[in-house]
Amino acid sequence: MEFHQTDWLGRWNNFESYLTSTDPHMQAAWRDAEGVAAALPMFKNGAKAFWQMACVTTSIGNPRTLGGWEITPAGSDKLCIEWLADDGAPLGRAIYHLDRVLERGLEGKENALFMAENVAAD
Repeated sequence: MEFHQTDWLGRWNNFESYLTSTDPHMQAAWRDAEGVAAALPMFKNGAKAFWQMACVTTSIGNPRTLGGWEITPAGSDKLCIEWLADDGAPLGRAIYHLDRVLERGLEGKENALFMAENVAAD
């Protein structure tokens, strides 16, 4: 996996927004997914229920739901990620650099591991 900064730039949505969407097309997609995933053991309680448990961004220490993030260049090989609440309000930003690539990360595929350089204490 080669790092190409332009592959990462732009506004990204948090996956949670797809779980809570009231858009009829998204709801239809979830109905279709439930049918396809029903035979898989990890989805024994339903595909949507699995992802709702796995993709929670709130906690006691972080009560704001993550809405997404905006990624802009921060030099030739770094990224600035501004984290956004579900209402679009900024939650903070940090500069990240590619630390390494995990050969078998999420879903057994190559995954880029970024490290923050200037994270605020809060």
